[in-house]
Amino acid sequence: MASLRKRPTVFRALGRQSLPDRIEVGGQSYALIEEFKHDSWAATGLYENDQHGKVISKFNRKQPVFGVPMSWLGRWLAHRENWFLERLDEVDGIPKSLGPVSVDGKRQWNAIARSFVDGRPFTRRDREGYAFYDELWRLVHALHERSIAYVDLHKRENIIIDHSGSPHLVDFQVAFALTKSWPGNGWLARRIFQVLADMDCYHVRKHYAVCHSDDFSDEEREAYIARPGFVRFHRRFAEPLRQFRRRLLTLLRIRDKSGLPSSEIDAEAAFRVNRKED
Repeated sequence: MASLRKRPTVFRALGRQSLPDRIEVGGQSYALIEEFKHDSWAATGLYENDQHGKVISKFNRKQPVFGVPMSWLGRWLAHRENWFLERLDEVDGIPKSLGPVSVDGKRQWNAIARSFVDGRPFTRRDREGYAFYDELWRLVHALHERSIAYVDLHKRENIIIDHSGSPHLVDFQVAFALTKSWPGNGWLARRIFQVLADMDCYHVRKHYAVCHSDDFSDEEREAYIARPGFVRFHRRFAEPLRQFRRRLLTLLRIRDKSGLPSSEIDAEAAFRVNRKED
């Protein structure tokens, strides 16, 4: 296996710092037992308390970028994601917000804490049954009924499969929601929401078609996962940008020649799982 690489400080959400060894949530102290990832946007870890079990805590960016302060961004990202979790508190399959996070008694405004989903990331190798997709559809529709589009459903690792085989959505960093006041409920916002909701549905169909390819003829499969216009438009720009980003990360020696996250020490847990299997 090629040697793994660690990101330079400027490309780490917490800079030279790592996740704190201990945090306080709900008046209880939790110890770090595993770091799930540490990228440019956030560092996420699994914490445990002997009596109260496990929680997930995410520390959003505070490291400056070439002298430009970024703490404001970390605070905004934390507030935003916590807002989504609280709005979806009653939906099964969405982790629960656990309130403020403190370290040594000091509130960490760039951090959130949520309930831990005991399971594994959904990967391209998984071939889940029909019941799994029935539940995933239910979950996506529950979001849409509450005027929330998940947006990031193309990333399989955002879907956690618990030990009963049920799906959970765990990352709301780029989700989109309508609000009660303008402009969050105006014509443009409603149009954006509908486009993004359609994109959510497309990605569920795509995941299903990969898992159950035998259910379709070539023509049926093509019709079933026909890309919405926005997805086609997005990919014309997103794919060249993705390739440029990979080449840049390779040039900066953050990743190896593959340009893939699996070559990083701090790669997301789902990529580390695949790395072990390979």
